[in-house]
Formats: sequence, C-alpha cells, structure tokens
Amino acid sequence: MILTWIKWVNQVLWTLVLPISLVGLSSYMMIRLRLQPLRRLKDGLRVLKSRPHKEAQGDLSPIAALSLALGATLGMGNIVGVLFAIRIGGPGALFWMWVVGLMGMSLKYAETILSVKYRQRDPKGQLVGGSMYYLEHGVGAQWLGKLFAATVIIAVLAGIGTFPQVHSIVDVFTSTFDVPTIPTAIGITLLVAYVSFGGLQRTSAMTLVIIPSMVVLLLMGSVYLLLLNASAIPMAFRMIFQEAFAWEPLATGGGGYGIKVAIDQGLRRGIFSNESGMGSAPIAAASGRVRFPAEQGSLHMLEVLLDTLVINTLTGLVFITSGAYQMAGSESQILNTAYRDPLGLGRLTLTVSLIFFALTSIIVWSYYGAQCAGYLFGHLGARGFRLAFVVVIFLAGFVGWNTTWAVADFATAMMVLPNLVGVFLLRREVLDECKRYERSKSQSKTNA
Repeated sequence: MILTWIKWVNQVLWTLVLPISLVGLSSYMMIRLRLQPLRRLKDGLRVLKSRPHKEAQGDLSPIAALSLALGATLGMGNIVGVLFAIRIGGPGALFWMWVVGLMGMSLKYAETILSVKYRQRDPKGQLVGGSMYYLEHGVGAQWLGKLFAATVIIAVLAGIGTFPQVHSIVDVFTSTFDVPTIPTAIGITLLVAYVSFGGLQRTSAMTLVIIPSMVVLLLMGSVYLLLLNASAIPMAFRMIFQEAFAWEPLATGGGGYGIKVAIDQGLRRGIFSNESGMGSAPIAAASGRVRFPAEQGSLHMLEVLLDTLVINTLTGLVFITSGAYQMAGSESQILNTAYRDPLGLGRLTLTVSLIFFALTSIIVWSYYGAQCAGYLFGHLGARGFRLAFVVVIFLAGFVGWNTTWAVADFATAMMVLPNLVGVFLLRREVLDECKRYERSKSQSKTNA
C-alpha cells in the first residue's frame, strides 16, 4: 500500500510539479545570468588546473571538492539509470537528459555559489555548507533548512544513497562472480563503515583516487564498444531526436504517449544522475578552497558537463546501438548484453565501473547525510546517522528493483522542492556574487 502511494505521488510530482519548477527556474536563472554557466566553463578549467589563491579559504582543494561531489554524482544513474530511462521512455529520453543537463547547469552554478557564500565553521573548525545553511542564513528560514536536512537524511537512508547502488553491486557479484548476497552485503558494509567514520579527509582522499580512474575507464570502454557498432551510431541519433518528440501512443499499452514518457524518464534519471537542483553537491562544494563563491560555481559546471553530456551520452549510445534496451530480462542480463564484445573488455569495464562508482556514491552520500544530521543534532547526531547508515547498507541488498527506483524517485523529489525555493529566493545573491567575481577579474587584468 505504501509503495502504491509513493508511485502515485511520484506520478504527480514528476509529470507536473517538478518539470514546471525545474525547467522554469533553470531557464529563468540561465537568462538572468546571461548564459554565464555556459560561458564559465573555461573559468572552471582554469580553477581546476591552478593552485588556490593564498587568500582562499577552505578545507579541500577545488579539485578535491569537485571529486567529492562527483563521487555522489557519478554512480548508478550513469549506467543503470540511463538504461532504465531508455528502456521505459525510449531513445528520446536521452535527449531530455541533455536538456536537463544544459538547463540544470544554471541551478548547479547558483546553488554552489550560495553554498560557498553562506558556509559556516562547525565546532571542530571545519567549513560546512549546503542548502540547509543558505536556507537558514540567506533566506532566514531555519525551518526550511531543517526540512531540507531531514529530507536528505531520509533520501540517503531510504533511497538515493543506498538502495540503487547496493543492489547494483550485489547484482554484479551474484550474476558475474556467483557470490551470494550475504557475503557481498557484509563486505560493502565493512568498507563503507571504515571510510564513513574516517570523516571528510578519508572520504575525499578515496574519491580523488577512484573517480578520475573510473571516469577514464568508463569513457574508454564505451568508446571502444561504440567503435565496434559505429555503423549504428547515425541511426541511434536519428531515433533519439525522432522519439524525443513522438506523440504516437506507446506500443506497450500503458495508455501514455511517447513524448510524455520520454520527458518523464529523461527528467527523473537526468536529475538523479547530475543532481542539478537537488542541493546535495553544494554540501561538498562548501569545503572548496577558493576566494570567490563563483570560482567554485564555475568548477562545478564541469561536473554536469562530464556527467550528463559526456558519460550519459556514451552509455546511452551503447544501449541504443547494441539494441539491448529492447530486450526482455533482468537489468544485469541487459547490461551484460550491451557491453558484450569478442575480447571481453566491455564486460570488464562494466563490472569494474559499476562496483567502484556505486561504492563511491554510497560513501559520499553517507557524508552528505552525516553533514545534515550534524546540522540538525550536532556531533552525536552525525555519529548516530553513520551507525544507522551502516545498518541500512547491509539491508539494502535484499530489496527489489521496483521498490528501489520508486523510493529513489520519491526521495529525490523531496530534496529538490525546498532547495528550489532557496535558490529562487536568493537569486539576487547569486547575481551579486557573479558581478563581484567579474570586478575581481577586471581588476586583475588591469593590475597585470
């Protein structure tokens, strides 16, 4: 009964409330910012390559803060989530993922700027931030900050931070290595507990090593498979654009229309993948060592670019060119078919990527949840959350896919809504920070 209610709420939120809110606010911010999120990509690369300024403040280098955010962003949404979207919404869903990515850059830019601007020192002297802090100290609505923090904790424990990732790892070990669920669940639990209780430094150190390596592996593996199916790539792009605007009734008999389902799935999986507008990545961004909030904001544009417009595109094309998304069977069977090749390199890429992306995502979401618990209940609250998280991680491997994605969609929606309110109410603050950054750049050129 609860699952039925959750699915009904998801249907209302994801087909009406969230599309209007996300597209409307992201379009508005992109216009008000005069396309700065797109024009700031070069600045992001500069921040990525240069050393932090001597006057910069923060606990992590900008690239370490970015890797921490990517640890949560890059995960099941880039592989299983993309497959799920294309399988239900057709190839056209990938087009709407691109739309979410491009428009979502403005939201990622804005929420990152606000997070750095309103970050605070905790009792241990570390810089902490996120949507809950700019809702409290910027908007002046502490209750809204507490609401967001509570929804993050629920989302981490009941959906986005646990079930999809753990279930994917268990599925890989069961189908590929014939390892039973219980030993896999125990291994994941012990590893997560070790890193999670090590705090920010241990978590960021792990993501800084794993994320770049896994990105390179997945990109190389996907390109290799696409080269094997190069003749099917033009047709794949044709299907993506045609089915993105197809009004024909679905052949599945579900009573819906192609464009409606494509948009629905593209939005859901796009947001789940790049987290634009969710308010989660700003928790990691707050630790970046920068002089101006807009510097960290420009850096996190690369996060969306890499996640949605590069990785999701490549994995989506792998599923479409192989035709695997049209198969019947379990998710693991479809994935293995899509990444099959004569040398076995595709399957190796898939297996390693699934395991490590899922692990980093679990651990970083644990950090996000602990930060929110610390915001609400202090140090003991953060510690209590980590203990609860470890227990949930063990149990998550025994939950089915249907429940997994329904709960993840619901939890994602509950995070997005209060964050969008904060970004909208503080839109002038974002514009002011962008102008301040522009003045600083102009003065630097003049002095030079």
